[in-house]
This record gives sequence, structure tokens and C-alpha cells, in this order.
Amino acid sequence: MTIGEKIYKLRTRNNLSQGDLANELNVSRQSISKWENGNSTPDLEKIIRLAEIFNVSLDELIRNEERETEVEKIPEAASAIQTNDREKKIGKGLLIAGVVAIFVFIFLNLGILGLFVALPLFACSIVFYKAKSNYALWCLWAIIPLADIFIRATMGIAWSDIKRTLIWEYSLNYWRLAIAWVQFAAIMFLLVFSTIKLSKKPYELNQKFKKNYIASGIGFILLEIVPLALSFIIWEIVSVDSIGHIPDAIAVSVSGISGVFEWLKFYLLTGFASKTIIIIRTKKQNKAS
Repeated sequence: MTIGEKIYKLRTRNNLSQGDLANELNVSRQSISKWENGNSTPDLEKIIRLAEIFNVSLDELIRNEERETEVEKIPEAASAIQTNDREKKIGKGLLIAGVVAIFVFIFLNLGILGLFVALPLFACSIVFYKAKSNYALWCLWAIIPLADIFIRATMGIAWSDIKRTLIWEYSLNYWRLAIAWVQFAAIMFLLVFSTIKLSKKPYELNQKFKKNYIASGIGFILLEIVPLALSFIIWEIVSVDSIGHIPDAIAVSVSGISGVFEWLKFYLLTGFASKTIIIIRTKKQNKAS
């Protein structure tokens, strides 16, 4: 058991909040939190004062910390190895499933559909091999964007089509509108779920965090501008027909490329939103302490 874990155990046993203990030691509540989380260690003066507050000996508070930690790490390391092996097996299974899908659909003369099915499987396989946590979240970030971009590139349907819901006509095919609404619902679920999930991760508001926060905000703004500029350039350089329409092949390609830019924008937006929540929550905690 580390000294941080002992402080937490003794504090809760004595019915003290982090704020109460911080007041006794004349330190911030964040300092107590860092000690208990193992992010820092109290100095000798504070350790002596802690022993007095908890009515325990110094030996009981700090003894065998290193030896006990090493013993505890053995089962934890074994468990981590087992977990890693399990995730790699899942990743290998997804990789094999993707290869099988390609061959099956080629046999059925549906090669492009096989690729559509295989790509998310390959992406999730990489997630299970490389990610350390949140496998389901990152798999969703592999599957939903690929599906959305595929639908844009092959069918020309984008979630933004829902903006025309009230003026949609039968001739435009209501199935296309339904698909657009499904795309929109999937995107909203992914963005909200990701923001909540990522905002719960423990972060230290250091210089690196602030740089990433600013970069995600600037990147989002730039990706708002780039697709508009790209569409304008293509409209200017691509030949149009007699009534001013871009050829279908070009229009579908532009839609697919716009989808890629849009998902990059969604990714940056999620990072910016989650970091904003973390900053607001941290400031509230600082004020409360």
C-alpha cells in the first residue's frame, strides 16, 4: 500500500473530507488529492503532522511502502498481461473476419461491399492492438465515420440533408431522408458519448494540456473554412453542364472528401468540448477549496 493510499484510508476512517484535511495541514485540497492519487508525495514535515492527525506512528504511515508496492504490482502486472493478450486475440479475430469478408464478397461479385464491411473490422483490429483503454469508444470512432463517408461517397447522402426535412418531396425519396436522420443520430450519439467519457479522464492542467486545448480550437475553426474554400475552387475549375451542375462523379467525390474534413472537425470539437468541461470543473473545485 502506497503512502497516498494510506492517507486516503486513514482520512476516510476518521471521517475527514479532503478539504478538512487540507485545512488541518494548511495546504490546498488539490495537494491532498495529488497525494492520494500518487501524483506527488508530502514532505517530511507534513508526514509528521499527518501521523499526529491520524494518531498513528510514523512507522505505520510509511513503513514497507516500496516492498509492499512491489508485491502488489506482481498480480497487477500479471492481470495486465492477461488483459493485453485477450485484447490482441480480439484484434486478431477482427483482422481475420475482415479478410474473410473481402473474399466472401469477391466470390459473390460484391467486392466494394466487402471492402465496406472489412474496413471497420480492420480499424477495430488496430484499436484492440494499439489502444490501452476505451476500446468500445475508439471502435465507434472507426465504424461510424467510415460508414458515414461511405454513404456520402456511394449514395450522395449526408446528414445535413435533414435541414430540408420540412420541404422534402416524395420525388426525392424518403428513404434517403431516413438514412440522413440515422447518420445524424449516430453522429450526435458519438459526439456526446465521447465528450462525457473523455471529460471524466484525470488530466493535469499543465502547459501541454493548454497547448492541445488551443490547438483543437484553432483546428476546428480552420476546418470550418477549408471545405468551403475547397468547394469554391472545385466549382471554379471543374467544367459544368448547361444548367450549371457539377458532373455526378465529381459531386460524389467532393461529398466524400468533405466528409473526411467534417469528421476531422468533429474529432477536434469533441476534444475541445471535453477539455472545456475539465477546465470548468477544475476551476469550480479550486474555488470550493
